[in-house]
Amino acid sequence: MSATNETITRDGGCPVYLAYITNYCIVDDVSDPKITRADYNQTLQSLAPRITGTAGPQDIKIPSWQRKLVWDKIMIDSLVNSESSMFGTVILSKGDRQTDTWTLIDGLQRFSSGTALIHALYHEVLSSTPNRPTEAPYFETLKDTLGKKIAVIEWNHKRLSNLGKRGVKASYISLYEEVKDYVTEQLDKDAEKFATAIIRSFLIRQVAVDPYAGFGEEIDLIRTFFSINSTGEKLSKIDLLRARILGHLEQKGLDGNVLDEIENNFTDTFQKERGNRYFTDLGIQMYNIMYYEKNSSQIGTTQSGQTVLGHDPFFIFPNWDDVAKEDFDEMFEYHIRVAELPKIMKMVGSSPQYQWPYLAEIFPFKLPYIMLTMYYYKNHYLNFLRKRDDYIESKKLTFQAEFMKITLTDLKTRLTAGTEIDMTASEIKAKEVIQEIINNHQEVLELEQKLMDLAQSKSSTPDEIQDIKDEITDLEDKESEFPELLIQLPDFLGGKLNTQNELKKFYRAVMRKLLDGNIGKTDKILHMVLRGTINSMDELCKTLSPEASGDIDADVNRGWLKSMILKAKKTESKIIFNACLLPDRNVQAIREQFKPFIYKTATNYYHIDHLIPDSKSDSRLRGKIELQNIVNFAPLESDKNRAASNTPCSLKLTTSTIYDQISQLHPYC
Repeated sequence: MSATNETITRDGGCPVYLAYITNYCIVDDVSDPKITRADYNQTLQSLAPRITGTAGPQDIKIPSWQRKLVWDKIMIDSLVNSESSMFGTVILSKGDRQTDTWTLIDGLQRFSSGTALIHALYHEVLSSTPNRPTEAPYFETLKDTLGKKIAVIEWNHKRLSNLGKRGVKASYISLYEEVKDYVTEQLDKDAEKFATAIIRSFLIRQVAVDPYAGFGEEIDLIRTFFSINSTGEKLSKIDLLRARILGHLEQKGLDGNVLDEIENNFTDTFQKERGNRYFTDLGIQMYNIMYYEKNSSQIGTTQSGQTVLGHDPFFIFPNWDDVAKEDFDEMFEYHIRVAELPKIMKMVGSSPQYQWPYLAEIFPFKLPYIMLTMYYYKNHYLNFLRKRDDYIESKKLTFQAEFMKITLTDLKTRLTAGTEIDMTASEIKAKEVIQEIINNHQEVLELEQKLMDLAQSKSSTPDEIQDIKDEITDLEDKESEFPELLIQLPDFLGGKLNTQNELKKFYRAVMRKLLDGNIGKTDKILHMVLRGTINSMDELCKTLSPEASGDIDADVNRGWLKSMILKAKKTESKIIFNACLLPDRNVQAIREQFKPFIYKTATNYYHIDHLIPDSKSDSRLRGKIELQNIVNFAPLESDKNRAASNTPCSLKLTTSTIYDQISQLHPYC
């Protein structure tokens, strides 16, 4: 509870399900414009005496830390056909005053599902002119009881469909489509039986509404939210991470609108369907290292007896006590960018190649990839942001002094004396200048690549080459005003920090860990990166690489390598064949040197060929098991792989046949 001496009271009841979902109208302090009780239409106002006896239906808000809806048709059907007389407990809370808005702490799934069901049923069988007049009489009892309270359902349906909290809004829209399909299916199947179940659910089944009044601070509600263990959906670690972060920010006094922006951005980043597990695993590991991992005494290590702090929000946000919205914005943007980099491809002639080959080959292994991205985030990207902000501050003061037509020293003197000066315009201009420099450097890199391409093609004129060089010089002259701006920004994000040697070494460590069979058991190493106990790429590579494989800075143990490769199955074969294309360990890493094959079914991509096709194998002969090991696999262009699927191995390997026709032959072949 809060430090003040509020008295928390509760006075609940057990209304039927329909009464629960029609006793409250949603208000929204996040949408633009905001929706308040002043926006209730006349129909809602006229319902007041019938519903609550107060001036309008009681308003209720969905807090920023509520998770998205996850129910589907199966769950809706389970609710409708439940044998239980109770539909669980709903928890509401508000302040001391009768007019305070209720906050829906627990019960959103049932509130939203009931709203969606009645709304979907209304035009079909509950309105005065139903779409299904034959089936409508089965629902007469529900229709009569609902009456004018359909206005509440329509209001709440509209609010949920347009809610300012995007996670709930998007998931409600999806839920409503599921509910409409469910209603149609059930009405088509057996309308009378469905009506019986619906009437029982809404007019007989009850909800235990547990309202609490007297909360003085939002943080008390969040703490209550954590303690819930009712019939609702179990909170995931990402749900808990979001709520814990928002609880901390609420406690620090951040404005409600800012909280909602952070919550929406969190949802867009961590809970949006992005087609990969990167953000799910990242969110889980952030929660673990911020709030969950236990302290360790390091028994059995050289540091035995020294306690290692298990979790602390400072491991992720070094400025946790003063963390601001901008810190979350920067972190979200960083991870969205690094999650997209492995997918970027370019065409070299007719052959597709990865723009960032090392990142692309590491990306399938989510924990190592998070190690990599968080290492650069903590050790370099945050330093880049600090340097960027220093330059912005310096440039802002320069612009402000020029605007006021005073010296920079005079401006600083006035600020030190406490003079209030509005520098908003100067700050905006400074940010634009620094961002232009960052963008210009990316253009420099593209122009340099263009020069290399022209040199290889030998089709350019001297004037054309000179024009590009002049353009590069102009951009670099502008950049020279901020010499340290980009030195900590990794090259894969458009900066000057050359990461290719480190990425190459880390990739080798990942491949060794993969062959060792423990690539999925690397969370402890990730936590060392997040805690800052590993703060160099050399140390990270040595820690990740299996001891049996030998020193990561030396040649791999050949006996270990051979035994590991011979056990490899088809799922690992693509990765192993690509690892064979890695440039020599002692050669300076340039990303263009590493050209892993890209495996897809389309032309100009590759596929794994069974040298002895499954269709030609004989289970009665020895060696059947080996046919599913890497010794029987080889990378082959996809269009040729289709022809090879029924070709005997002896014919494939003769001259002037399939493998002689490959445009880029793998060394193994």
